[in-house]
Amino acid sequence: MKTKIFPAVLVRIIFLMFLSHNIFAQPQMWESSWGIGFGGTYPRLMGITTPMISEDENFGFYLDLNRSFNENLSARFRPSFLHMESSYYQDSDQKIVKTNLLSGSVDFLYEIFPCSYISPYILTGFGFQVFRPTGAPSKKIDKTHFRYQYDLGVGLKIYLSEYWKLNTEINYLTSSHNYLDGNIQKNELKGLFKTNGDSYMTFSLGVNWYFETGEKSNICENPSGLREKPNQIIEHNTYITNNYGSEPKEIIKKEIEQVEKIILFGVNFEFDKSTFLPESYPILKHLLTVLQNHQEINIEIQGHTDNYGTDLYNIGLSQRRADAVKNYLIDNGIDSKRLIATGLGEGYPIADNNSSRGRAFNRRIEIKITNEDKINIPLLKQSKESIILDTIVKHEQNLIAKSTKLGEKLIFTNIQFNVNSDIITESSKHILNDIKEILSKIPDFDVEIQGYTDNDGDEFSNQILSEKRAISVKNYLVQKGIAVHRLTTAGFGESKPISDNSTQEGKAKNRRIEFVIIK
Repeated sequence: MKTKIFPAVLVRIIFLMFLSHNIFAQPQMWESSWGIGFGGTYPRLMGITTPMISEDENFGFYLDLNRSFNENLSARFRPSFLHMESSYYQDSDQKIVKTNLLSGSVDFLYEIFPCSYISPYILTGFGFQVFRPTGAPSKKIDKTHFRYQYDLGVGLKIYLSEYWKLNTEINYLTSSHNYLDGNIQKNELKGLFKTNGDSYMTFSLGVNWYFETGEKSNICENPSGLREKPNQIIEHNTYITNNYGSEPKEIIKKEIEQVEKIILFGVNFEFDKSTFLPESYPILKHLLTVLQNHQEINIEIQGHTDNYGTDLYNIGLSQRRADAVKNYLIDNGIDSKRLIATGLGEGYPIADNNSSRGRAFNRRIEIKITNEDKINIPLLKQSKESIILDTIVKHEQNLIAKSTKLGEKLIFTNIQFNVNSDIITESSKHILNDIKEILSKIPDFDVEIQGYTDNDGDEFSNQILSEKRAISVKNYLVQKGIAVHRLTTAGFGESKPISDNSTQEGKAKNRRIEFVIIK
């Protein structure tokens, strides 16, 4: 079959597939799901050695029933209808062959980057065909035929919302017989694996709706923050003073643990690379500040991975990532003599690699103090004018609340929400649970919960989003037992940044929740 080439379409598809590798945003994932879909198709008969010529008057549509088994692997049943045309010449006259094809196939899909907004995938499948060519050179094939087909393809899933995805795909399908284009020569070379079966390609575009979902997946939610291992216990009293000059009141008496090893969850990298993702920089900055303030500390930076890949490869990857952290610290003024970088691969898991959450904990950077004498790092600074809450410690919890000294404000930049939503992420609920405990210990204080955003998007939408997120935090705390009359909310959108919105690190700081003592 002689075919025309569509370079513009192919170039665009290839470009999108490369582009998708660089998308670092993380959509909501489900451990399993059911979905349905529909869309339009442009089919085209293909071939290498045949006198038939593919024509352009082709069209089709399809329906999908999807079943996702995990974050990467899914199956679908796709019934479709296609109309394809081809032509041949007889006595110098062009003759048109029209083929109407009804097919159904079962395909298996593997998503390569499921945590990206644009996720490429590959597929293969097997199915049936019912078709009838009309206008063929041989009248014996001008009837209904039942055959089977197999296919290979590539595609993109584009995340629209938690339950909707845009889907685009290119497939190459081969029939079990050579009647599809109306030509029955036995010496044709057309199908996959150099078979004689007729082949055709399809380009499709459609949408999928996921009507039933399983548990929310943590595969895209790398834990963020610090988790400390205890050495010895030091008691601190923490005080707060309002702006009206009243005497400080004791509100918390908390055990703070001396740090010998810090596990830096949330220092995340591009897939299979040692390049930091933007959300890593606030945590790296926190580590940098500690090292700048404590010149006596020497550390070993240890890289760890989960068990995906070979042992040798994971050793190399963990070493490159540990080196990346070391180089960041050196570039920001830390003496290289104080730093050692070691890649330990998958050999020291701290959680079960059989679950996505466990693998997320095992993909980590650990900071180990190498000085023989234990260094006492103050985790909680107290004064009569303000409270600075740097760390909330909980067994087996991934918690850090970074705060800024702004009078009576506690600023949390790691209370996170689903993308463009006021739904609080599961990891952030652990932080809010600790805030609830703090508020329970200071029943005489009322607070205003203030929401802020970065400058992505339009100003009006950011204002509404910040208000809704502040209300969500309030509702969560009320559900946990905090009296509703103690809590008020306000949203300020992008209007009051505390950092530069021109950098990803700055934007991460500006997406925040502030708690302000108002009584």
